[in-house]
Amino acid sequence: MKKLFAVILALSLLLTAAVLPAMAEDEVPQPEGGKKFEGYWVLPGMYALICYEEEGYRVEVNRYDLENSSGNRWSYNCHYNETEDTLVSIFSEMVGFTFGDNMRDPVYGEPVYTYDLNTPEGKEAVFAVTAGGKLTWKDGEGDAGNGLEFAPNGGSFEGNWKQAEGETDPVKAKIMWNGLTEDEMFFTVYVTRGEETADTYTVTLGNCFYDPATKKIGCEYGVTTVFTRNAEGGYDTEDEEEATPIFFSFTEDGKLMYEAANGIIMTEDFDAQD
Repeated sequence: MKKLFAVILALSLLLTAAVLPAMAEDEVPQPEGGKKFEGYWVLPGMYALICYEEEGYRVEVNRYDLENSSGNRWSYNCHYNETEDTLVSIFSEMVGFTFGDNMRDPVYGEPVYTYDLNTPEGKEAVFAVTAGGKLTWKDGEGDAGNGLEFAPNGGSFEGNWKQAEGETDPVKAKIMWNGLTEDEMFFTVYVTRGEETADTYTVTLGNCFYDPATKKIGCEYGVTTVFTRNAEGGYDTEDEEEATPIFFSFTEDGKLMYEAANGIIMTEDFDAQD
């Protein structure tokens, strides 16, 4: 879809390109007004992800129906309308999907609808941010977004992260977004300090919430468990009495900061097992 978006934009700039030198990518800055749209936005059972790429925005909205192991995905390529302070789609598509028993690896069906440059008037999707900092969504095809307000959920904290190589007691983190029901709107976080094959290592577990004011996820009361190898080759466990605060934020260059000690910088761990 990214390729399609690039083709659409290239066509719209064809006449300009015929008389002007090609613009370098860094000469097409992201509009200031559009920056507030970027990131994850959440509701119970739903989330929206908005990313700026090339000269526009890619938007994906997912809705889950746990009872029927199914859901829907809306995909959009949008431009920023400075006059209205909104994102407006120039490409949109909606598909349904189903899950197996493990609620992983969705199987997508055929698109229910697809609109591109020939989108009928009034069928465009429109996204706006309210004065209270919530994301609204008007789906031009139906009423899927009617009355919904998504709360900001920051950057993409979810995933597996690791400290730089060469550390004596490396730190790893596994961050999982729950959010499929109203009482699970938080991240489950595991922080492991030390190699899990060592004689001693620790695992800290916490349920972390996103704070839009600080753009961090965290909790004050993580539980740290010490794993100690015993004579049989297994591990004995003991929970520390004192709670361990857990806080994560992103650096300006997109790395994860575990805010312990002087701050531990982490990158995505693509080799980690889910």
